[in-house]
Amino acid sequence: MGNKMKMQALIAVFTVCAAFPAVYASWNDCVKEQVNCPRPGECGKYTDTDNDNICDHSQPSPEQREAQAANEQDTRDIKLQPREKPPEITARADKYVDAPDKTPLTASNKRKTARYRAVEIGSTLFFLYFAGLIAVKRGKMSISVHRKIWNIILLAAFIVAGFTGLLLVLRVNYGISVAGASTLSWHVEAGVAMGVVSVFHVLWHLNYYICALGLKKGVDKCENAD
Repeated sequence: MGNKMKMQALIAVFTVCAAFPAVYASWNDCVKEQVNCPRPGECGKYTDTDNDNICDHSQPSPEQREAQAANEQDTRDIKLQPREKPPEITARADKYVDAPDKTPLTASNKRKTARYRAVEIGSTLFFLYFAGLIAVKRGKMSISVHRKIWNIILLAAFIVAGFTGLLLVLRVNYGISVAGASTLSWHVEAGVAMGVVSVFHVLWHLNYYICALGLKKGVDKCENAD
């Protein structure tokens, strides 16, 4: 009798477990460490209590999956939300972005680009030099006066270039700013003028320089060279 009652109890327990498998179902404990193992499974322990065609032993429980999905959704929502700027930064940004710049363009706020008047200076000096030669040819001016004028111009250009060069040395090497920002322009343009007039000067004494460099034969010719 006792054995019969035990047998009936076991049958009852088996029936209950077969009818309600969720009572004894285990989650995420696959001995083969499978993840989301599909039906019919890799082993004979395939169990699917939630009817999603995935073995319960290879996935978390429905409650854990719902909680994980909710956390992932919250994380995505936080990333998609625009970052709020502090009021002070927002106000400053609106001030510079929304308000159009109505400052008129003037010579003081335009970007300045250094440009030296080399062509203008050179062409003017050549024009004056050949105008003087024409005056000499027509007897309006002697050749000595013509040369004196250009010697004075050469001296003036040399003084301006040398003086401004010294001022630039004081500014760059010692930080002493004596003149304004136009010192470099004066130095360059005076150097251009000095170079052009030096060409005239070399042409006057070309015979002398040829003899001094030993490029001309004949002692008599070199002795008379000025």
